[in-house]
Amino acid sequence: TSPAVWPGEDSLVLLQSSEGVTAVEAQSGKTVWEYLDGASTIPSLTVLNGMAYVPSNGLTAIKPGVSDSMIPEIVWQGSQLNPSTVSPVVTDTQAFVINGAGVLSCADATTGERLWQCRLSGKFSATPIISGDKLYCINEQGVAQVVQLGAEEGTVLNSHDFSTTILAAPAAADGAIYFRSDNQLWKVE
Repeated sequence: TSPAVWPGEDSLVLLQSSEGVTAVEAQSGKTVWEYLDGASTIPSLTVLNGMAYVPSNGLTAIKPGVSDSMIPEIVWQGSQLNPSTVSPVVTDTQAFVINGAGVLSCADATTGERLWQCRLSGKFSATPIISGDKLYCINEQGVAQVVQLGAEEGTVLNSHDFSTTILAAPAAADGAIYFRSDNQLWKVE
């Protein structure tokens, strides 16, 4: 997994392992708090708006402990939101995960309530990205699927087959989405 930075006055680095998550001071390496209820060692946690969304017991949203508490508050646990290899993608209002069967789930980011599910085609290794009001998902077979966000249910708007294996997450910049395989790069505007 990749470490994450917890923003603030004293930036913390969040380190994820099979044991859970450890928050350490970037300067000293001192442990500030720990979440020790286990975590996946494949998808990485996501930090947004004062919460860490951890692939643990499905998906678990935690906040750091108040004052000197070494134990973070568990805001919610969504056992039905089970990311397999893909890291969760979170907005101000929603959290998205793709499970091992290729089912995309959308949940309320503040409560963990599952709002909808949408079956995608293929197996996924690449974490999707959001650009505008769309979620761009690319499966291992190189099929990109564009999902409309903000709707009452997940809808695949479009798909494109790049006809090659793609394991890397797409990137967005200057109004374009970039997809890459091991030997090619595509810019989609």
